[in-house]
Amino acid sequence: MSYQCVYQRRYDYPLDEEGITLFTRLMTNRQDILVEAKLDTGAAFCLFERSCAEQLGVEVEKGYKRRLNTLTGSFDAYDHEVTLKTLELEFDLTVFFPADYAISRNLLGRNWLRLVRLGLVDYDGLLYLSGYDEEQ
Repeated sequence: MSYQCVYQRRYDYPLDEEGITLFTRLMTNRQDILVEAKLDTGAAFCLFERSCAEQLGVEVEKGYKRRLNTLTGSFDAYDHEVTLKTLELEFDLTVFFPADYAISRNLLGRNWLRLVRLGLVDYDGLLYLSGYDEEQ
């Protein structure tokens, strides 16, 4: 038995970098910024540095506070609704901004992954992507 998937986008990523980095645009009604975010299938949520929230005009502590756990510990973060655009796919999504400036990673987590169809051939540095509801 064989299976076939059709994707609307292809992204060639460099194999000499740590992880898979995707340029991601974060937008609010006030601002938009472009950041580099790592694809993280182990992260439950999208997380962006606190400085990103400030550039967007988001008051971090006005979001819902949640304790996020990692392999190395836990930290407080606040959720906020933003528009997130990656590889021409745009979604309104809840993302988290940490309370602590020391958290310096931008991650595309599983709440973003649930909105897409993703194919990955890491050996060749190829990522295939479509919106979950896009025609195949």
